[in-house]
Amino acid sequence: MQRWLAKILGKQGAAEQDAPFPLPWPGDRQSIYHFIAPYADGSAPLPEQAQTLPDEDTLEGELRWVAGGMDGAFGHHGGGADAEEAADEIISALSAVLRKPSPANMNTFYALLKARPPLDYIDILTDKLPEAPSLSPQQVHDLMVWLATNSPDRNPVKCAIALLAFFPSDENRALVTTLGLHEEFTLFTAVALRNMLPEEAFDATLTALAKRVTGWGRIQLIERLPDDVSPATREWLLREGYANSVMEEYTAWDCATKGRLLAALSVDAVDDGVLTGAGDILAALIAGGPARDIHDYPEGAQACHRYLTLLRHSKNDDLRNLLNTSAIGAFAGDEDNNWETLQVEGWSDEIRQQIADDVEAIVAQEKWLTRVQQDLTACDNGDFYLALRAAKLLGIDTWEQVFARQQTVPNEANWYELMQTESPQRMERILQLAEQQLDLAAIASGPDTLMGLGAEYRQHGALDFILQDLNRFPGMGWSLIKTGLRSPVVRNRLMALNALEGWPEEQLPAELHGMLETAFHAEPDDNVRARLEKMLAEE
Repeated sequence: MQRWLAKILGKQGAAEQDAPFPLPWPGDRQSIYHFIAPYADGSAPLPEQAQTLPDEDTLEGELRWVAGGMDGAFGHHGGGADAEEAADEIISALSAVLRKPSPANMNTFYALLKARPPLDYIDILTDKLPEAPSLSPQQVHDLMVWLATNSPDRNPVKCAIALLAFFPSDENRALVTTLGLHEEFTLFTAVALRNMLPEEAFDATLTALAKRVTGWGRIQLIERLPDDVSPATREWLLREGYANSVMEEYTAWDCATKGRLLAALSVDAVDDGVLTGAGDILAALIAGGPARDIHDYPEGAQACHRYLTLLRHSKNDDLRNLLNTSAIGAFAGDEDNNWETLQVEGWSDEIRQQIADDVEAIVAQEKWLTRVQQDLTACDNGDFYLALRAAKLLGIDTWEQVFARQQTVPNEANWYELMQTESPQRMERILQLAEQQLDLAAIASGPDTLMGLGAEYRQHGALDFILQDLNRFPGMGWSLIKTGLRSPVVRNRLMALNALEGWPEEQLPAELHGMLETAFHAEPDDNVRARLEKMLAEE
């Protein structure tokens, strides 16, 4: 590899970035790089209008992954005979393009790149590429720069970013960093920068990019930060870095260890930003899940104890701290945990008792009640829903506040919270409000096989929350059940049938049989059709 790199690194002068490669895509399609490039300068994440890539409409299938989601979820799991075959095929096609950049050769090469996620084969490809004797590093470089800056399709851009790691010029670092502003490409940018940057610049560069992404990109960058980062990066990890739009469980361990969480808590006083961040990180570690968690964090017991000690004597009334305190207390008091193993990690009986005492004292503090009452009237969604969770912990009935909010803000979806009631009187009010706010005629457009995903099915989702609990209220909500039976969303129809199955026979409406027969003959889904047939047979 070093000899192969030397061939190009020893060359002087700028590369020919306008190499005469024929376009393997329609000329009117927008380059992904030029779509992102206007936002290269600045410190904020990409705006909403830049989140949907120009190739989105060309992707097949109804379901869409969140940006970077597929690569983030599956990780580096390439390899095997199939991946090796793919890498060999790409190298062969690449060699043909570089020997003769004809439209046919370019179309073949580009189709290979476009058809398959690079994560499947990229590790093998980058191992094999320097050993391919016929490949000129300069030519490979020029083609990858051309693809990275001109391709309108994400998979070829990802491959180009990965291969540009071999060519660490200032121009190429800027190019891959710009592309990495979009979370679909951040993983590939992070890996490329690892190979392109000197060690002393890696921490600051990745952290700066991590501040401009909020989802999978942030997760992937934080995972790849070195274990020993600067004090500034440590502070950012504890205050903000852990927070992401996917799951904080993905970043919690890295932020706790690389941010030196216990050391940050081992002082007499900690400001609110660090204290609240510490609580969020510890709660995410306790929640566990797809990444390393509290069982992998040897300082977890001491960090929890220090966090609670500081919070107990703090005026901080951020409701996240109340919820995080409860999570720590529940973990420390859970007898189903393997305490024999955890004791080795510092979870002694003594520290668990100290945690229990601290949790009891913290939850009893009056500041939480005051803050809950204040935030239940908040306009901000985040504050309101946080207050709901805290109120539940404190045993406060918030149904009236939730009902008032749904009345005032019809576009909000508070139906699930409202349905957490056993009161027929409250149920009657819910049904009246639903009939006012939901367009029942539009929802009842006729059966189809739709999953009901996306903003256009917001009202169908609201109906679902109501229908799934109507089995507990026999005779109530017939107009909504009728709507559900005529909905194009399969789950609506299933929930409507579930509700009816929970009603005693004497409370079934007289028109039900005719509706079920009509629904049966029109039903396109086999599962729903079988349910309808069974219900008709039992009448």
